[in-house]
Amino acid sequence: MDNSFQQVITQLPKWFSAIAEAVPQEERQLITELRLFEGQPAFWCCGRQGRTYDTHKLTTQQLRELLSAVCRGSVHCYQQEITQGFVTLDGGHRVGLCGTTLWREGQAVGLRDISSMNIRFARAVKGCAKDLFRKLGQCSFLLVGAPGSGKTTLLRDYVRILCGGDGGPCHFAAVIDERSELSAFDLGHTAHVLKGLPKTQAIRQALRTLSPQFLICDEIGSSEEAELLSESLNSGCHFIATIHGENWDSLRRKPQFQPFLRQNAVDALVFLEPQGRIREIREVNADASAGMSEHFSLHTAAGYQR
Repeated sequence: MDNSFQQVITQLPKWFSAIAEAVPQEERQLITELRLFEGQPAFWCCGRQGRTYDTHKLTTQQLRELLSAVCRGSVHCYQQEITQGFVTLDGGHRVGLCGTTLWREGQAVGLRDISSMNIRFARAVKGCAKDLFRKLGQCSFLLVGAPGSGKTTLLRDYVRILCGGDGGPCHFAAVIDERSELSAFDLGHTAHVLKGLPKTQAIRQALRTLSPQFLICDEIGSSEEAELLSESLNSGCHFIATIHGENWDSLRRKPQFQPFLRQNAVDALVFLEPQGRIREIREVNADASAGMSEHFSLHTAAGYQR
């Protein structure tokens, strides 16, 4: 039974429960995001579409109370996360924050005057990666998709299977979980989880101290992160990661994808459609020179629905 909706609402101020009650019971399991704006009613999203269920407009004070609630009553203790623009709720639900950035000596040190929030509902879809695991098994690959396409959901279940969660062989994986979103759910039996560290630092630490067979990383955002994952192959370690991109043309232009190309580090690319369906798997031809789309052969795979 999916309890993501209730899990999020119970971590918000008590007065917000009355707003949440307006959402029909049959639609609650379909909610993927809750967007909150100063001076506007709550917007509940299914996929990329949002709608309101009541007319109450959120006040500045209510946004302050919401921020305090997602910070467990201690905003000061979450300044590092707030400066990066997010806080993670229990259960792996990420709260994106918008406001005015505070600067000190050229460094962002905080956020004030919060004007909006976006709460992304995290859900485990147990078994959604079974077909993909049967096809790709133990190789290095990237899950590619737009925001909300199910990359994290698929990655999480792949790790669960990889680490023996379906009764198969247990492989040792180091999960780089900077935002505490992956480890909020079952990751099998043999996943080492590094939480709260910047990805580059966590990758180096994992390779130095954990001797993993796999590195798992959500949302590659820099060339340095991609470089480190590519170099992990020299240590006999595979990697599985997610990266933003809607298709091959958009992906190959991204700076954070170039290290994978230069080092021929990726065995396959898995492109996702909105709502968590696998559109195609492109297997990399390691004999070809990097950088050209014809160096991939297309294989279709059965999709899954989030």
